Amino acid sequence: MSWGNWLLDKTVGVAWEAATGTVNPWKLDAINRERAAAIARASGVGVGGKTVQPSSEVVTQRQAAAKQEAENYLRSRGEHPEQVDWGLGIAKLRSGIILVLAVAVGVFFVLEFGKAYLSRR
Repeated sequence: MSWGNWLLDKTVGVAWEAATGTVNPWKLDAINRERAAAIARASGVGVGGKTVQPSSEVVTQRQAAAKQEAENYLRSRGEHPEQVDWGLGIAKLRSGIILVLAVAVGVFFVLEFGKAYLSRR
């Protein structure tokens, strides 16, 4: 996962998942990339541990099938990023309020303990 995607996943992605109840697009991209890399690594190992070089077409087909499998699984559970319902239901509203309160409490503690720490120096 690139640094930019990691940062988006850990910041905006957390809010995305809390607000929508779906996997965020950056996490889905990371899942697909990790699976594709694992398939590419595993595709060179044949029966009995002998190294076999499959054609790049075979590897690409396997990677595409794995990506489709992951996305179909998320769709079957209603957790694919494309299935976002931006309607404001009670559960989403509650999640949003909890998220805002958690961030506010975190900022408060950082500011208060930061002042206390700096005043001791």
